[in-house]
Amino acid sequence: MRTCFAWLSSSSARNGLAELSQIAIDKLTVAPTAKLGGVIGEADDALLFRVSRALALLFHVV
Repeated sequence: MRTCFAWLSSSSARNGLAELSQIAIDKLTVAPTAKLGGVIGEADDALLFRVSRALALLFHVV
């Protein structure tokens, strides 16, 4: 069984999203730094809290 956490995130100048977007967390993976692009935007504290909570639940830390 695969666990996935998903929610919607509104667009804003701060986060760099152009429209309402879906965010999903279902696995972690490693990406080489050379393959990463520039900064698009940044997440607010509420979104980071939801991401942290989803990762904790995914890895059964809580």
